[in-house]
Amino acid sequence: VPAGPVTTVGERRQRTINQMALTMLATRLNDDALRGDLPLTRANNSSFTFTRAFSVAAISAGALPENTQAAVEALRVELARLEAHGFSEQEFQRALDEVTAAAQQQFEGRGSRQDDQFGDQLVERDLTGAPMMSPEQQYEVDTSILASLSVADMDAALADLFATYEPQILVVGPDEAAIPTPEQLVEGFTAPLDATPEPREDPEPIDALMDRPEPVFADDVEVDDTLGFATVTFPNGATVKLWQTTIAENIVTLEAVSFGGTSVVDVEDVPEAELITQVVARSGVGDADAATYRQFVADRLVSVQPWISETREGFRGVAASEDVEVMLQTLHLLMTAPRADDVAFDTVIAEYAAQDAARTDTPDLVITDALIEAYYSGDPRYFTTPSASQLDAFDRDRARAIFEERFSNAGDFVFAFVGDFDQDAISDLLTRYIGTLPGTAEREAFADNQPLPPREVQLVTVEAGTDPQGELRLYFTNPSATDLEARTTARILELIVNANLRDRIREELAATYSP
Repeated sequence: VPAGPVTTVGERRQRTINQMALTMLATRLNDDALRGDLPLTRANNSSFTFTRAFSVAAISAGALPENTQAAVEALRVELARLEAHGFSEQEFQRALDEVTAAAQQQFEGRGSRQDDQFGDQLVERDLTGAPMMSPEQQYEVDTSILASLSVADMDAALADLFATYEPQILVVGPDEAAIPTPEQLVEGFTAPLDATPEPREDPEPIDALMDRPEPVFADDVEVDDTLGFATVTFPNGATVKLWQTTIAENIVTLEAVSFGGTSVVDVEDVPEAELITQVVARSGVGDADAATYRQFVADRLVSVQPWISETREGFRGVAASEDVEVMLQTLHLLMTAPRADDVAFDTVIAEYAAQDAARTDTPDLVITDALIEAYYSGDPRYFTTPSASQLDAFDRDRARAIFEERFSNAGDFVFAFVGDFDQDAISDLLTRYIGTLPGTAEREAFADNQPLPPREVQLVTVEAGTDPQGELRLYFTNPSATDLEARTTARILELIVNANLRDRIREELAATYSP
C-alpha cells in the first residue's frame, strides 16, 4: 500500500481508519480462536511500514500445521461475511474505545514523556515533513477524528483495500510436507462459497468483573522515613508496599512475589507448573472467558500476568491510574477464581509440541539443551521446553491444582504498587481486593534442588542451523557470599566486564553486535 508522511488531518484520519479496520478484523478472528470456534491459535494486526513510501497491510494468524489449509479457508469465509454484512456496531465501539483510551493515556502522561519520544518527533519532522504537534494539539486532533468515525468508515476501508490490492498469502511452517501447496492455498482462499455466510451474533458484554467486597481493614501501616513508601499488613497475612511517584504520569505498576515456584512441586509435575500460567493467561478470569475479558478491558489500560519461576511465583501488572480497581479485580479473581480453559490448554500444548518437533532446527534451543545437559547431567527438573513425552503425559487437572496451590494464599505474598495513585483511594481498594483474599500468615520457602555443577572444565560444541554464524557462551560457577555487599560488588563487576567486552569485541574488532 502506498504510504507517506502524514501532514494533514485528512491523512491522519484515513490512517486511523485503516489501522482500526484491520485491528477489528484481527480481533474478530482472535476472539473466535480463543473460544475454539476457528482452526486458529491466535490472530493480530501485523501491518508495518516496509519503506517510507510503502506499507504492508497484514493480518497474521497462528495455526497448527495440520490446520493450515482449514485456517486459510476460514479466513476466506470471514472476509465473505464482512463483505456481505460488515462489522457490527459493537465491534466498532470496542475498537473505538480502545483507540480512545490509548489517546487519553498518552495525553494524561504528557508531563512525563521521555527524551527519546521528543527525539523521534524531531527526526520524523525533518525526514518526512510531519508536523510537530504539542500533546494538547495532538489530543485535540485525535479526539476530533475519533468523534467523526463510524462503522461505515471501517467497512469502506476494508472494501477498498481488498478491491484495490491482490492479497499475498505467506505461510511458514516446520517443514515443507506440513504446508499446503501454493495451488491448494490459492484454491482455499479464492474458491466460491456455497452460500453467503450468516451475520455474526455479538456476545453479550459484561458490565463488571465482580461485585465490590466489603472491606477488611489493615492491621498495621508503617511509613519508611527515609524513602517514603508505606508497608500495609492485613489480617490474612498479606503485605502491601505502596510507593507514590509521578516519574510516569497516570501509570501504576504491580509486582507481587511469593517464594516456592517449581522447586516445591514434585519433579514429575514440573511441566504442568511450567505451562499453567500461560494457560491461565489465555483463559480470562472468573465468569469471563478470554474474549469477554478482553472486550471488557478494551477501553482501559489494564494488564495482569501470572508467572512461576524455579524459586518464586507472582504477578506483574500495569494500569492507568483510573483503572487500578479493574487491575485489582483481575488480581483478586486470578487468586480466587482462576480459569484454565480446555481451549487454552489445547493451544499451549500444541504450540509446545510444534516447538519440540522443530527442536533440532532451532539453534538457540539446541545450544541451551546441550548446556543444561552438561550442567545438570540429565536432572529431570531442568529442561528448556517440555519434550513430546512430557506433553503426552501432561495432566490438566494437576496443572490447575498447582496454580491454586501456588497462588491461593495471599499471606505468602508481598504486593508492591508503585506509581501515580491517590493514597486514600488505593487504600480503600486494597481493603476490598487484597484484605479479602484467603490467606494465612504462614510463609513458604523454596527448596534448593539444584545439583552441584561439575567441578571441572567442560567444553561443549554444538552444530545447528544453516546460517554462517556462531555463538560463544562461557559459564563460571563458584561459591560466594550472598550478602548485599557481595551482590553489589558482583553487579559492578558485571557492568565493568560488559563495558570491556563491548569496547574490544564490538567497537574495535567489529566481531559481534552485542557481547
